[in-house]
Amino acid sequence: GGVVAALKSNGFGELPVRAAHESIAAQLPSHHTEPFDRMLIAQVQAGGMVCVTVDPIFDAYGVATLW
Repeated sequence: GGVVAALKSNGFGELPVRAAHESIAAQLPSHHTEPFDRMLIAQVQAGGMVCVTVDPIFDAYGVATLW
């Protein structure tokens, strides 16, 4: 049960943090200073994914967002 099981049953998986993500995050412009959000942006860029967020600053990085 729980949140993890619900996510997995709906087709969501875990997204590991990799060294390549850190490298991308370190090179991002400083539109956003929150480290966790910068890592999400890097992961989305590296994986060609869509990020679920209501934070309009993500648009400054050219990543696809959904919300």
